[in-house]
Amino acid sequence: MAFWESINPGTCCICGAAGPLTGEHRIKRSLMKSEFGSEPVVLASFDPERRYRPLQSLRSKLLHFESGLCARCNNERTQPADRAFDDFFEAQKERLSRPDEHGIAVNEDLFKAEGPGVIPLAQYFAKLISCHLADQCQIRWRRLADFVLNPDIAFFPAFVVTNDPAASEYRESVGVRSYASNGGFGMVWSTDADSVVFLRSSRTFGETRVIFWFRPNEEEQAALKLEHPTIWREWREIALNPAVEPAADDLARLGLE
Repeated sequence: MAFWESINPGTCCICGAAGPLTGEHRIKRSLMKSEFGSEPVVLASFDPERRYRPLQSLRSKLLHFESGLCARCNNERTQPADRAFDDFFEAQKERLSRPDEHGIAVNEDLFKAEGPGVIPLAQYFAKLISCHLADQCQIRWRRLADFVLNPDIAFFPAFVVTNDPAASEYRESVGVRSYASNGGFGMVWSTDADSVVFLRSSRTFGETRVIFWFRPNEEEQAALKLEHPTIWREWREIALNPAVEPAADDLARLGLE
């Protein structure tokens, strides 16, 4: 069995089923509604050449992954995970709003120690990384995708919750009140192992940001090079390019400095 599978066109990036597909929101629509309310929304970036793109609504295709999920994977199979992330993020946002509170860091073991009640939250993180992988590389990390649908696999991520400095920076430079961000897809590469050791992403709503990542095991790290050598080489080049390394504050919060 392959550890990393190529995704066939027209198939679900989670379960592999063929049929009508829908795009998962890159930034969760329910939390976007909570953050923006009835305000007009623009898709913005720090690129001075293309700062703003007005959105007609929060259903815009620009807010969806290009890769598709089948109806079951985008609805009944992952609804508990979606609700778990909503509850988690609102609780963290409320906690960080208190003047005496600071960010938190939870590694895989601490996450696991919380018990089965946190598995739906882990599954939501797994769904997002799976969609990022499908968009960027057209591959499925088999164990991660299987975990999205099967809680018994119990694949635990690690995460950091903190205030996002980019939110304040953007508000000061642009003068907007509401803010949300999709942190995209990133990796951390070990030069010792010459392999990817974390796949990560982040989400920000308001001032609150969660950075989350999953760790491939040694078999999966070795299999990536054998099963998808082109992707392995591309990731290696990107990860070892100083121009695209993660920011120092991110590395410190991840405990990777």
